[in-house]
Amino acid sequence: MAFDQQFDALAIGDVVYTWLEGQTLDLPLLFEELPDYDCYSFQTLTGPPEVTHYKCGDYIASYRFALYLRSGSVDTDSRMSAYRRLVKLAHSIKGFDASLPEGYKLREMMLENLPARVEADTDYDIWQVTFNLTYKCKKMKG
Repeated sequence: MAFDQQFDALAIGDVVYTWLEGQTLDLPLLFEELPDYDCYSFQTLTGPPEVTHYKCGDYIASYRFALYLRSGSVDTDSRMSAYRRLVKLAHSIKGFDASLPEGYKLREMMLENLPARVEADTDYDIWQVTFNLTYKCKKMKG
């Protein structure tokens, strides 16, 4: 299979999102949406892919994604609680062990940054943590 960033993002992203849905989360998990209530949101990150091609047709590439936490944070205690909640979730994701689609093999799940507050308002904060999943794809025979 030749490298196709959109196909890979759909294939890998679906597995990661489905795996996250199966985890015990204390808030709802949504896909690329942050409504007006406390929740997590999963989002594929765009950008140039990091790809290593091999003569045999195999390649190694990365899939970057972010998790957001919308939290009603009005004071230091609630902000610390939101931070701890996202750290705990990030730690569990580092243990990602789902099977990738046929032909794909997980190489590494790496936390790219610690949780950071990316938006603040008078009655809520939005926190973000990003990951980079590196995978190998074998050339399909036939």
